[in-house]
Amino acid sequence: MRIVLELLRIILVFGLLGGFLWVLVKDMYTWNIVTIQYQWLAGIGIYIILFILYRNVWQFRGWYTKFRRFFFNG
Repeated sequence: MRIVLELLRIILVFGLLGGFLWVLVKDMYTWNIVTIQYQWLAGIGIYIILFILYRNVWQFRGWYTKFRRFFFNG
């Protein structure tokens, strides 16, 4: 049951927080016609930041506990 709750938390963090951050950032890419084609780079950047934050901070505050705990150093 803890694994299911942890997966639900991951989906909610990446879905809701990533979507909220995208709503904040996407308007900056519509100011200039040239930058509209590079909106997807901002989306990838948001999810990379969320992944690194999850691996370093949020992973250790969840319901699922593993024997090994590794930080993402790259």
